[in-house]
Amino acid sequence: MKVFRPLIFIAIVFGSASAIHAQHFDWATGFGSPHEECIVMGMVTDADGNLYILGQFPHDASWEGHRLLPIAPYGPGFNSTDNLNTLIAKISPSGEMLWKKVIHSNNYQNNLPLDIKKVGDTAFACLVEMSMPSSDNYTYYLDTLLPTWSNYPVPAWGMDIKRCTAYILFDFDGDVKEQHFLHLTYTDTAGNDIVRYDNDEPDPWYWTSTYYLATFDVDAQGNIFISRVANDIRDSNYCAQDGTMCGIKFWVDRRLVGYCPIENRPLRWFPQLMKFSPHFDTLLASRYVVQKSDSVFNYIWFTRTKVDATGNVYYLHTHHIHEEQANTIFVDSLSDLVLFYHEREDEKGVVVRFDSLLNPQWIITLDDSVINPEKSKSRLYFHDITFDYDSNLLFILASTGRGTFSDTTTFCSILKYHGTPLDLKNDAFFMSFKNSDICPELYSYGRVDAYMNSNALSSSVGNTSVGNIVCNNNRVFFQHNFVGGVRSQDQNILLPNWYSNSTGLSIFNYKGDAISTIHYKTANPSTKPSSIFLQDSVLFVSMELYHDSANFSGIPISEQNNYFACIARYVDTSFMTPYVSPIVNQILEPNNETICIFPNPAHDILNINFKASPIVGASIISVTGVREPVLFNGTTCNVSHLLPGIYILEISTANNKYHQTFVKQ
Repeated sequence: MKVFRPLIFIAIVFGSASAIHAQHFDWATGFGSPHEECIVMGMVTDADGNLYILGQFPHDASWEGHRLLPIAPYGPGFNSTDNLNTLIAKISPSGEMLWKKVIHSNNYQNNLPLDIKKVGDTAFACLVEMSMPSSDNYTYYLDTLLPTWSNYPVPAWGMDIKRCTAYILFDFDGDVKEQHFLHLTYTDTAGNDIVRYDNDEPDPWYWTSTYYLATFDVDAQGNIFISRVANDIRDSNYCAQDGTMCGIKFWVDRRLVGYCPIENRPLRWFPQLMKFSPHFDTLLASRYVVQKSDSVFNYIWFTRTKVDATGNVYYLHTHHIHEEQANTIFVDSLSDLVLFYHEREDEKGVVVRFDSLLNPQWIITLDDSVINPEKSKSRLYFHDITFDYDSNLLFILASTGRGTFSDTTTFCSILKYHGTPLDLKNDAFFMSFKNSDICPELYSYGRVDAYMNSNALSSSVGNTSVGNIVCNNNRVFFQHNFVGGVRSQDQNILLPNWYSNSTGLSIFNYKGDAISTIHYKTANPSTKPSSIFLQDSVLFVSMELYHDSANFSGIPISEQNNYFACIARYVDTSFMTPYVSPIVNQILEPNNETICIFPNPAHDILNINFKASPIVGASIISVTGVREPVLFNGTTCNVSHLLPGIYILEISTANNKYHQTFVKQ
């Protein structure tokens, strides 16, 4: 007699257990230095599968033995040992560097990469914070040596401008299609430029500003959205201390393109979101994103800006608070969000959605209900944001720590979203929301055990790079540090042979169920994940190695350099199709007296003893829901080609299908 019963399938993933032969790493490469950190800040690809990276490197960094900076007279000069520089490079699908561009100065200042985005089908753009050449130093800008900046389009006020922000548009061959240099200046009540004086001399540091820690995106019409952090020594000090700042002028290539008056300003301002017309001809809109009504010192860790397919703008940041009192974060009319901080130092993540005219629509953060205010930290970082348009879901990558560095079991607060408690403690996690024009509904979340150290919980998923989370076809990908487990809302998948404080990538479905993991076998807790990028069946991953090595499923990275920016290419043909969970309810099965498979676990051959109808076919379903080819002769299956893991054997008769689980060792 046949019986109907649910088949319960619990997937245990072993190491890099992606149990389909189409999953593999092609190559791993990168650049390193013995002295300073190397980072992949962001990545994009073209239709041919070439990879374009935006990176940060010190003066002595090299790529596979070849130095990134050219030799003298274009290379390092005086005081350049600690300088950080920008790398823009193209990598072929086989891992070969096809071309590179660098931005480097020999003065005290850094040239910091900020963001990279694909623009249309033929170009990509980079945002870089740049140092200016002067009479005693130079800048090597892309392929050009700039002994002085006199011939470049920066505001000409007769002063030595020290820094600017460059927006550079490239074609895929590395040729510059368009470039713009951006500045800010501040005005007093009469609209005059504010100049600060030190020792009776004007100091341009205090009246010109770069777009500090900026990110950007471009909509379908070519409008450019930039978010910037209001640098505290400029915006905040003028507001809180000097009291005379009443507006900001926006300059592009020596042209004044817009003015933002500040009326009824609070004592402290926070990041600013700007909308420019194509080619930066006009400032179309400007809005301070977060305002505060007190003068307590606070600062922003980083920002993110993304535009969706319908032109809505999403702004994300994590800010750091120095205080012990309740406070309010608001964006114009969105003023009902009250955050309670119970110690001197806390972090809080915020996401705001605006329409295309920068009118605010909603704001997201997590409530933090204090239950033990004497137990140290309560940290919540928002790291990145992405979309799935087919399912109308919004994904936010975050991490939280609500214990102490020495005691991660006693928690000082409860995280909630609109009153719903979330089982998130010391975790790296993603949250998915049903996107809408009103405050979105929480759909699901998936989490992993996060690593806490005395530096910052943000190292668990990285906070310096852009593009930390991607999603497609019912799969969510993000990298993280971990302490031994991957968990979701309804299950706990333990991972044997994983090392504490290591780094890897986890894959979840949109409901928050863990699908699989890839372990890089790192050992140093200071190693951090960086950008990832998905194109069809290819996933590019990167991370910052600190005195460490990594192994990408048999491809080792072991560098002599102390600091190494690692990039690896991973291929999985199943990414092209929607993921379907192998957990099946109400499957028709025979009882235990009529079916038997052995040995279980199996190494090479799986024997089948089936006493019901004759078997006409057999197949194997992997943990990722993909059917594997199998050699079946009526009573045995050859499983030697499978990677270790748990599978479902499906046998077919003339009228029915039957399922049984087994373990491949």
